[in-house]
Amino acid sequence: MRRSFGQSLADSLQRLDPESALRLRLFTFKLLAVAAFTMALSMPRGYPALPMLSVFCLWQSIFAALTAAFWRQKLAARSLTAWDETAAFIAIALLARLVGP
Repeated sequence: MRRSFGQSLADSLQRLDPESALRLRLFTFKLLAVAAFTMALSMPRGYPALPMLSVFCLWQSIFAALTAAFWRQKLAARSLTAWDETAAFIAIALLARLVGP
């Protein structure tokens, strides 16, 4: 029996340890907030959204790296840490910079 993508995703998320699940929820919230903030600032002024998204994601990566350094989290931990969040925000910032005008 084939499983849908949604079922597979839900099963994968349920298998996460509590710390990783919390870190993933925080990252999702921050990413949505950054996207909303970018749209709120760029659209009324006519600025291109992707370069602004890149800048805001870079700022979020700096904040996540400072958090990871403050809490002395390991780079290769078994669960998700702020270092993983830093890497994800840098990747999104680079992608937005490459795709944008």
